Amino acid sequence: MPLRSPFVAPSLLRGRAFAASAAAVLSLGLVHCSSDSTADEEDLSAVKPSTAELAGCQSSKVQKTATGETVVECLQPFQEQPFIRPPADSLTGSSVKLYAGVSLPSDSTNAFVIWTRDGKRFVPVDSAGKAIPFTASTKLPKALHAPSNRETFTIYQFTGTVGTSITSAYGSAKKIHLTGARAVYDIPGCVFDGHLIGTWEGTASERLSTPEGSGAWAKAFDDSKRVPLRITFDSGKQQLSSFLDYDGKKKVTDQKTFMLEGTIENFDKDVTADDGTKFPSLTAMGTQNPFYGAAKGDVELYRLGNMHGTPGDGHWVLTYPAGSQNLTGNGMTFTLTAQTAPSYLFDASVAADELESLDVRPHIPYTSNGHTVEIHPAAPNGESGLCPN
Repeated sequence: MPLRSPFVAPSLLRGRAFAASAAAVLSLGLVHCSSDSTADEEDLSAVKPSTAELAGCQSSKVQKTATGETVVECLQPFQEQPFIRPPADSLTGSSVKLYAGVSLPSDSTNAFVIWTRDGKRFVPVDSAGKAIPFTASTKLPKALHAPSNRETFTIYQFTGTVGTSITSAYGSAKKIHLTGARAVYDIPGCVFDGHLIGTWEGTASERLSTPEGSGAWAKAFDDSKRVPLRITFDSGKQQLSSFLDYDGKKKVTDQKTFMLEGTIENFDKDVTADDGTKFPSLTAMGTQNPFYGAAKGDVELYRLGNMHGTPGDGHWVLTYPAGSQNLTGNGMTFTLTAQTAPSYLFDASVAADELESLDVRPHIPYTSNGHTVEIHPAAPNGESGLCPN
């Protein structure tokens, strides 16, 4: 698989916006209600999973969540994209009834984005057309339990009315006045983390032979020069710590998390992928090796619902090879956006790199020293490799 250009991170992280792409208008004839409060939202709480919704996963069962919703628990997604296949959306006029995933806020507006199966983006707005903050729970459908990390592993059905264009953290989107929502698919932790076992490809920043500046804040890497990486995660173990919710305090009791264990295949040898892509040995680069100082290429990958107890502090965490110079023990993504629920709806033709690639940076004091790692699954699959047989 050819190496792609490095993942473009949210504007708060890199000072650049995501590449914009047009979002088409969807529709279905439903009565529009103001989204300024949930008092007048359409009550979908009594709607139970249908036979067609149960067939949206290769193996599934009806399950009640810790928050009381009756949903489809996706025990085994489909092996090929799209991993979850809900019934068709209903589209008429300017109103919609659609299945979609949610990505958490990733810029200072605190707005969040709804993603449909074809990669189109919608931003929930109030009656004045202003984006509703993720933390404005009284203005959003009750089924979201916003603000919550439950959005990362849940597929919803939304009803609402589509409006005009609006800018989101991921480019151009459409406004949507939500009239209702219900949780439909729940992705268990063993599926969520287990389907990431396999080979990942990407790049890391090349190390500067001579750092620019001095001390911990010196620039030690050139982010514009990318070194190919090929990482294989071949096992995983359940984490003992609980998956914390968005506020950093509550525990999401029905979502287990797992730590994936693997190694950088081209750490000390040249590797050629099946498609002919070459991954030169990192150790052969000498002092330009992104992980210079490490004796071996062992790495781990896991998700944290909240790292420091402040709201919205969820991250994917990648441990660096032990002994790597000018790096902390591990690095993290800016948000939990990538590899979350929306990506389960996409087929292989959907170009939504921000929901596929992990963009990892070291912690303070090295956060601005130029080191970034961008990785994505080489061959995404729905195999839930950590679930009990």
